[in-house]
Formats: sequence, structure tokens, C-alpha cells
Amino acid sequence: MSSAEVIKNFIDGEWRDCSSGKRIEVDDPSNGETVAVIAEAGPEEVNLAVAAADRVFRDRVLIDMHPYDRGRMLFRVADALESRSDEVAIINCIETGKALDLARGEVRTAVRYLRYYAGLADKLEGRSIPRGADLVDYTVRSPFGVSAQIVPWNGPLELTARSLACAIATGNSV
Repeated sequence: MSSAEVIKNFIDGEWRDCSSGKRIEVDDPSNGETVAVIAEAGPEEVNLAVAAADRVFRDRVLIDMHPYDRGRMLFRVADALESRSDEVAIINCIETGKALDLARGEVRTAVRYLRYYAGLADKLEGRSIPRGADLVDYTVRSPFGVSAQIVPWNGPLELTARSLACAIATGNSV
């Protein structure tokens, strides 16, 4: 096991070590060198993360946030990611073993997903349904709750951005 600093799990607004003490070495597939050591999230960490997301949902943090503001928040994340795109692409390249041009493309796609859902956040609406002169029928869109994301190894940044942005834009917690 490497002596590198352990990257902890970010749960409920703070960096947490794992309860089991287990670590995962992340190796650069091009040369086998350890580039990071991360705290392995186990059942206790998953339960803490789900409880935090459930609390955020029940407290209506995202639901009561104006959709325009949810969109602005996602635009800020997109801007921050784009401003560090070269650095993030290099890390993505090293961690996944993909070519640098593919890693750069993944960062660009992640930024596009964030901006797409940011722009959509204040445009999701219900609809009225014609039912005759004496009836009013309409739909109201509402968030479902906690959305759990499972991200595969081959497109982690792109798929995380797509999943998180969609959930947040629609008022769901993750």
C-alpha cells in the first residue's frame, strides 16, 4: 500500500475516512504506478450518504430553491470544471488510461451536460389538459427524492455530470 495521502469520501459536507479503514490504490494503467489512494466506501458510508441526501430532500433544499437558481448553480459548476479542464483531463487520462484527447473530450462533454441541464432547470413545467368547459385538469411536475448514481469506470466524469446535473436540475438530491 502506498504512503500517499488518502483521499477521503465527501459525505454530508465533510471529508470522511471509511469506517473499515480499507484503502484502494488507484494505479496509472500505463506504468502501474500508484497515483492515488482512496478510502473505500463501505455500507456505513453508503448509509451516511443516503441519509444526508434524504435529509436534504426532506428539508426541501432543492425543491424550494427557485429552478432558475438551481440552473445558475449548475452553470457555476460547469464554469469551474471548464476553467480547470486541462488539469482535469490529465488526471482523467492518468486514472483511466485513456488517451489525452479522449479525456479532454470527456471533460468537454461533462461541461455540456452540466450546461444543458442548467438551461433546462427553469423550463420544466406541467401542462393543462383539455377536458371540457366544466373541468380543469393539469399536471404538476415534482421531484421523486434521492437519486443514487452508479458510475462506470470508462466515462466517470461525463456520466457523473449527466446524472448529477439531471437530478439537481429537477430538484432531486443525490
